[in-house]
Amino acid sequence: MTGTTLTENFESLVRRLSLEAILMVSLVIILALSALSYFSLQTFETRLMPELRRKAETVGKQVTDAVTRAVELGIPLDELVGMDELLDQVLRSQPEIGFLQLVDGNATPLYLRHRQSSGEAVVDTPTPFQPPASPLRAPLHQEGERFLTTVLPLDVAAGHLGYLLVGTDKGYVREQQLEIIYDILTTLMISMLITFEILFVMIALNLLDPLKQVIRILMEGEQGNFFCRSQEGRSRDELGNLIRGLNRINQRIAEHYHRVLDLTRISQIRLAAVLLEADADSGDHARDRLLERSRHPLTLQQGGLSNLRLPLFVFFFGSELSRSFLPLLAVDLYQPDMGIPRDFAVALPFSVYLVFFMVATPFAGVLTARFGPRRLFLLGLLPSLLGFGLTSITGDLLELVAFRALNGIGYAMVSIAAIGYIVDVSGTRNRAQGMAIFFNASMIAGVSGSAIGGILADRLGYGLTFVVSALLTVAAAGLIWRLLPAAQPRQVAASSGGLRLRYLLTLLRNPRFVYLTLFCAMPTQIILTGFFFYLVPLYLSNLGNSTSVIGRVMMIYFLVVILVGPQVARLTDSRGLHRQAVSLGVLLAGLGMLLVGQYEGILTVALAILGLAVGNAMILSNQPSVLLAVTPEECRSLGQTTVLGIFRLLERAGGALGPFILAFLVARGGYQQATAIMGGFALACGIAFFLSGLNRPVSLPHPEESPS
Repeated sequence: MTGTTLTENFESLVRRLSLEAILMVSLVIILALSALSYFSLQTFETRLMPELRRKAETVGKQVTDAVTRAVELGIPLDELVGMDELLDQVLRSQPEIGFLQLVDGNATPLYLRHRQSSGEAVVDTPTPFQPPASPLRAPLHQEGERFLTTVLPLDVAAGHLGYLLVGTDKGYVREQQLEIIYDILTTLMISMLITFEILFVMIALNLLDPLKQVIRILMEGEQGNFFCRSQEGRSRDELGNLIRGLNRINQRIAEHYHRVLDLTRISQIRLAAVLLEADADSGDHARDRLLERSRHPLTLQQGGLSNLRLPLFVFFFGSELSRSFLPLLAVDLYQPDMGIPRDFAVALPFSVYLVFFMVATPFAGVLTARFGPRRLFLLGLLPSLLGFGLTSITGDLLELVAFRALNGIGYAMVSIAAIGYIVDVSGTRNRAQGMAIFFNASMIAGVSGSAIGGILADRLGYGLTFVVSALLTVAAAGLIWRLLPAAQPRQVAASSGGLRLRYLLTLLRNPRFVYLTLFCAMPTQIILTGFFFYLVPLYLSNLGNSTSVIGRVMMIYFLVVILVGPQVARLTDSRGLHRQAVSLGVLLAGLGMLLVGQYEGILTVALAILGLAVGNAMILSNQPSVLLAVTPEECRSLGQTTVLGIFRLLERAGGALGPFILAFLVARGGYQQATAIMGGFALACGIAFFLSGLNRPVSLPHPEESPS
């Protein structure tokens, strides 16, 4: 059996065992989390009614105290001034209260304020109240079809005056119950995703990677290379002991071989021929190979792509927690005396973040080469930690903008460090696998962070949610310190100039590159950052939705991209439909937003996000292929890395403009009109891209390095 066949059989076995282990553990976790969720919901429902009754009694007591004080001062009960305003104020501050009614001792209505579904307090007539047969000594609770009514006696020293009826809206209670159920289901799903991530990493680090090390040592030994050792980890399990044992065996063989160097040349040749199973005629060549291996022993590093997966996910997860409420925080911090229109001021945290991310990216690339990915990763966590920590205590919008700039710098440094690590530890064979780890970590963190962040913001507040982000950043630093091996800094070439202006001008002379940038890359990012990141939270909040609901709706985007992206890539690769998929993706994004312009409501927003997600899944998986196809000469002269880098830079410039463009449109015509205009803009770009002539077949260039 050849070494390649052995490796393939081994990887197939490990994948099967890993899948079985994950399924078994997942089943146990699903059952446990489901049981916990069920009992949590039962506990909530059991305690809900007593809490609502106590709340109604407390609210009613405040009103009856005010009324009795006025009556004791000599004001007749039916001539109280300002009662409607008092009851309206209570209704506005207590959203679960559906109505407040004051009746006299004969149950004749005197004052009544009722909440309609629109949320406005207006005069209305509830079900007639029947007074109890005997005087009330304590609040009485009655359950009707629509309201849970709490009846409080209204007594003064002179005698009984009447009753105050506090009606708790059962519809509101049902909404809160559904909200809790949705939060529990969301938490259950996110827990499963996080569990999968942790399981994949633990299996890879403790089973898959060590076994690969063992196979590699044995394969090297099969080829006669005993000057090979694996880097020993801290693990004291069976695989760790096996690796240490193989290292000791190879070390003894190497020590004995060095003794052979004292033999005559003829004896060395004969021994080398036996060890390497070479012919006697080629024994001299075999001897030279052994001598070369003895001078340059091979050390197999333990760190692999799996080491990056968990810390990268934890960092991205912390960064995504504020996705669903950051615009709402900016609105809360806005002050009219800032001298900036509110819509533009709210867009500042997004655009400044993207600008600093864009500016820091080239410098992060140079720092990666100088310090190594591990050090840059840890350095990048410092501005992120500082940004999250300071944001948690800020009370000023301009401070928030400055702290978001720190987050943008940190995100750029961490992203480039992660990509640098992937390039360092992966070969051309598994480079795509490494980039898939990066993409999946960001998408799964988007699913988890946007939903959990909304729930945390509802329950804990914005400040404590940013504290959680800071703690996750610290956890990511600990994981990087523990899992990523220290790498030697690489020497930076003196002529390495990064993304030079002449490279950009060279690409801009290619009209096909310009078409792709103007009609696909930049519009896509404008829509993503302007509509999805900036406008969606503001619009949904304006419709009366909580941050938990906003987070769940935004979660749709990341889920769809994860599920649809690989399927679209497989289909378009097999049929060569890259350009058509990109055109259709831009059109789908535009169609979804046109719906929002025509119909108000959370459903149309969800459909728009669904269209945007499917469209972006088609664009993200096919755009690089189209780019390389339309720039064959530039890829040969500048290198694919440079072409992709400049393209991403222009793409991010569009992303930085997105929030400002939407802010301008919202200020002029409101959320729906702004979304409709962006939908029309996307449709126009999609049609223009389809008609731009990029459908002519162009062969992909061969991978080359960037020029020095």
